[in-house]
Amino acid sequence: MKNIKKLLALVLALAICAAFALPALAEGEETGYTLTMNNAQPGHKYVLYQVLKGTVLPGSDNIPTGTLGNIEWGDNYSDETTSVADYAKKLSGLTGAGQLNEEIERIKSSFTASTFDTPKINDDGAIVWENLPGGYYVVVDETDEDKLDDTNPRSHVMAQVVGDTTITPKAESLIPDKGVKEALDVEEEYQKIINSEVGRTLGYKVTATVSVGTMNLNENYWVSLVDKMTEGHTYVEDSAKLVVLTGDGTAELITTGLPDVEVVVNDDKTITMSVAKFDLKKLLTDAEVMPEIGNVIVQLTYQAVVNEDAIQFEVVENEVKWSTGVDENGEVMTEGTPIKTKTYIYHLSGEKISGGDEAALSGAEFTLERIFKDADGNIIEDKTESVKIFATETNGEYYAWNDGEGTLPENLTPVDDNVIIANGGDSKNTFNVKGLAEGWYRLTETKTPDGYNTMAALEIQIVPNTNDKGELTDGCTYNYGEVIKSDVVKVVNNKGTTLPSTGGMGTTILYIVGAVLVIGAGVVLFTKRRMSN
Repeated sequence: MKNIKKLLALVLALAICAAFALPALAEGEETGYTLTMNNAQPGHKYVLYQVLKGTVLPGSDNIPTGTLGNIEWGDNYSDETTSVADYAKKLSGLTGAGQLNEEIERIKSSFTASTFDTPKINDDGAIVWENLPGGYYVVVDETDEDKLDDTNPRSHVMAQVVGDTTITPKAESLIPDKGVKEALDVEEEYQKIINSEVGRTLGYKVTATVSVGTMNLNENYWVSLVDKMTEGHTYVEDSAKLVVLTGDGTAELITTGLPDVEVVVNDDKTITMSVAKFDLKKLLTDAEVMPEIGNVIVQLTYQAVVNEDAIQFEVVENEVKWSTGVDENGEVMTEGTPIKTKTYIYHLSGEKISGGDEAALSGAEFTLERIFKDADGNIIEDKTESVKIFATETNGEYYAWNDGEGTLPENLTPVDDNVIIANGGDSKNTFNVKGLAEGWYRLTETKTPDGYNTMAALEIQIVPNTNDKGELTDGCTYNYGEVIKSDVVKVVNNKGTTLPSTGGMGTTILYIVGAVLVIGAGVVLFTKRRMSN
């Protein structure tokens, strides 16, 4: 679209100058023309408006064939604040693609109802308007906003029609993307939204796909980006890498000569990563690796640890903005749409209660393990891992910290034997483990309140909340035992003393007590008979 706009602007400048310089020339015989727009995107709504109209002159020794004379306001647009001549001169000065697009956006709200029906897209992906009078036209993409995204943008175009005309608008050439995944999991796909434990190292990938055709039609093609991490991240030093790849992302075209990635930790604990503008076209051309067709990918990868600050927010975000420019010095940079990723953090909240009356029980102690299950729901024991527990001075508040190679925050203290104590809340019977990912966990009681039976190990599933689209949102619920979607895990102890195990000393004691009772009964019976005699 950019090259079409630029070429049309230059043609427009020449044609308008000729038209106003020769107002008295004889009119040519007016005929209807066709306007063909290729690359019409399915699902988009295109509307044709006539901005200026005139007479297509036949041409002579001094007049190029196809010159538009006697220019007037078009059937679908007029501007009372300026004259036709002044507006024509303004159009003749719009030589940049960005300027043309801005002008279309500015005037499109002033269009009267279009007098041209929009035909259906034909089998070749083109729309053909027929029997058009000579003039200047705007094809406005009036697709609803909710149907557009970075890979399916809005596309306008301006065209001079002085004969059968074909235009080929193109969507914006830079298509940005961003994803996050576990840094050490090479098989996992990058996602827009994931969940993670605190302390886990995440890998981020930021890309921009750039059209080779667009670069070749411009003298320069400048690119820059700014990536901002919210509080809750710790950048892994020296992990940033900027490269230029082939369009399919399988081979590196350029790894050196690119600008450094500047990383700044701000006062509010956010982190800003920036790549200064560089001329991508010149870089590819000088290195003699510019492809003939297709695309290239500019890619930034880096790693960050989810730190203890993420716990208070329960979600950490990254936002990247690409900017591009095609002018000689790269001074006019068009800022792209922000692309975000989110990483959610979850808590495990529980309360210790007595079976039956659900009275609060304090002082119980537990250990927590992360467990993994196969497709049949069986626990894969060799993958089970103990959750590392840390705490502050607050009773019942604990933090999971999957530190890997990271450093433990100063405000957290390791807990001996990873013990969790139910001693929080008003009743001193609650516990809350923060900083967990979704999945299965096993809570095992290691100290039981006096007078109660030790509970069996409890399997708990942390299930993230989702919206109607199936996307992760804030918060989670717990599935355990026969309970589904609970906001808190109720850990129950029942009163009584556990019976001794079968075959142990307890069985012997039962036999002895039974024998004593039998002998006692015999003695009583014998005594009664003697007394009767």
